[in-house]
Amino acid sequence: MLRIRSALVFILLSLSITALATPPTSFPLKDLPTTTLRGTMPDLAKANLILLDFWASWCTPCLASLPFYDQLQKKYQDQGVVFIGLSEDDTIEDAQKLLKKVSFSFPAVWDQKRKIANQLKIEAIPVLVVLDRDGKIISYERGFTEKKKKALPGQIEKWLKAVKK
Repeated sequence: MLRIRSALVFILLSLSITALATPPTSFPLKDLPTTTLRGTMPDLAKANLILLDFWASWCTPCLASLPFYDQLQKKYQDQGVVFIGLSEDDTIEDAQKLLKKVSFSFPAVWDQKRKIANQLKIEAIPVLVVLDRDGKIISYERGFTEKKKKALPGQIEKWLKAVKK
């Protein structure tokens, strides 16, 4: 019983600390790695929306999200929507193993030492960070569920309308 109480106290403290970490409102796109594990980094100056997908080989919801995001990339690429996958794996080898198993066409990079995730104050994955071409953060989409999967295409449409104004 004492272990359960200790675990609950730890979880509540962790959530409190996470709640205090205010995410930034923008991200310097120049900080994205230019060397990819797969694909070629696009010209982000031509993008309307940039969706940074943070994933790892051990994350089951992440594995489900990658093929779906690939479908969205193909559907919206002509409207300037760009997906970039960022591996949060501890080693580049773990990221490369996943890339051999899961197929998607958007670029994948390794977020070595979680540099970008730390800049964006990302505490858990999967998370999709939505930015405009200037690096202004539009949204943090945490988790990947059926509900989010159904809502995301409509949300992309709304974000596109907002950035094209």
